[in-house]
Amino acid sequence: MSFNEKLPEWLAPGTEPPESKKVSGWAPADKPPADYFNWLFHRAYLALKELQEKAAAKLNFDNHVNDNKKHPLYGVTTGTANAYVISFSPQPSGYTDGMEVVLKLHSDSKAGASTININNLGVKSLKKANGNDATNLKANGIYTFRYNATTGNFILQGEGGTGNAIPSDVLVGKTFSNDAGEQTGTMPNHGAKGVIMPTTARQNFGGGYYQAFSVEGDPDLVSGNIVAGKNIFGVNGTAVLRNMNLGNPIWTEKYYWSVTAGYTKFFVPSKDNIYLYMTNGTSVLEKREMTRGILQWSIEMSDGIQDAVVDSKENLWVLTYNKVRKFDSYGNFSDYTAMGGGLHIHIDANDNLYILGSNGKAVSMTSGGGKRREYSTGSSSLFGSALGTDALYVFTDKAYKISLNGSLITSRSIGDARGKGVVTKDGSIYFSNGGSIVKYDKDLLTFTQTYGMEGFRYGSNLVKDANDNLYIADDDTKNLVLIALNKDMSRRATYKIPGVAHSSVIGIEGNGYPILYNNYVIRFFDLSWPTVG
Repeated sequence: MSFNEKLPEWLAPGTEPPESKKVSGWAPADKPPADYFNWLFHRAYLALKELQEKAAAKLNFDNHVNDNKKHPLYGVTTGTANAYVISFSPQPSGYTDGMEVVLKLHSDSKAGASTININNLGVKSLKKANGNDATNLKANGIYTFRYNATTGNFILQGEGGTGNAIPSDVLVGKTFSNDAGEQTGTMPNHGAKGVIMPTTARQNFGGGYYQAFSVEGDPDLVSGNIVAGKNIFGVNGTAVLRNMNLGNPIWTEKYYWSVTAGYTKFFVPSKDNIYLYMTNGTSVLEKREMTRGILQWSIEMSDGIQDAVVDSKENLWVLTYNKVRKFDSYGNFSDYTAMGGGLHIHIDANDNLYILGSNGKAVSMTSGGGKRREYSTGSSSLFGSALGTDALYVFTDKAYKISLNGSLITSRSIGDARGKGVVTKDGSIYFSNGGSIVKYDKDLLTFTQTYGMEGFRYGSNLVKDANDNLYIADDDTKNLVLIALNKDMSRRATYKIPGVAHSSVIGIEGNGYPILYNNYVIRFFDLSWPTVG
């Protein structure tokens, strides 16, 4: 308790009486000096002041002891599982924010939420710091909780393991803890596997932990390197065995149909490989169904048809001496005369067009007909041209390699190229020069020419299929000769069609079948090789 009365303050210290006077006391006739009374009053004041201060300190100590934020209450619970009860003495006056209690539980908690009722002050939930229920509490376990007045719950302090890991999630021999206490992992440790090489059978690996490893890959795992009809690791093959001489070649005439044309300038298949564009003579353009030759439409172009290409939207671009004409699939057309005409037309993967004129100029235009770039070789003639994936090759009195943006990469006086050439995937450039075949490397540094092939006198243009197989046609004075070439320009296979009818033009359709003109008949052939085993 505290003192409420005001102290009788007396500050004059006075003089202490002698010991003899303290023993004998005052006699009736004594007259005590004033300083003796001052000493007595002052000492009584100091003693009362000390008593008051000591009582206040005792009160502060009692308040400190009863402060359940600084001094936790400890006890053993009773009640039923999950509904714990406890009584403390002295009894707390109520639940206060931060109030700390230490509970030794008399029984395990069961599934679900647990509660505590302290001295019948009311039932309060036992929670974790994240707001979840404090679960898996164990008998004889000692748990510390603090009261959160905001949420009205007791919050478990310094909780042990948490999370949802189980032994199979942790490496074997490693320990961890969760709500169930400390546990030991059971996940197998398979260590390093190194580089895993694909085989002909599936390689199964059991569950567990694997250190860093890799699965070998190969840039040659592409559809063009896999035989058609086969699937390797999800890649469907598209290659036909035309490059592998495993036995005698097998030439198959796939289909043929008759025409009235005595001559054609080109064979250009549609992108969907359903139709074929060709000329009937030099001035009539025709669109025909590929396999049966049924005429879809024809149109006469009197200014001399020279060359044609098809873009990705199935538009046909036809080059004449004077202009470029764009046809849609129905035969409707638009003329572009600003760039003039020419001899060869090429198209790249972005549908940009490249026109080569007899004046030695190379002009590039967009699929919308607008001019992109122009490069002049300074020559008054054009002998040959070819388009690669990254460059245009122009052959006049010199050989020029021009970027697709119109800048000169290199020029050299090398070889002799005629007509429209082809560029294979390795960048090599091939031309048919009448009685010979020529090959350039992609940088125009090397030049190779072949002469004197049997059955090779004049030579058509060269074509290649999607697998870079090369084909050319000629005659041997008795037969039309279809020749398949290796990349070193050696003969790979030959097929003779009876009857003298030189085909100056050869085409290639989407399946890789060479297309020939022979005695008013358009013929399609396939070259394959027998498989082994």
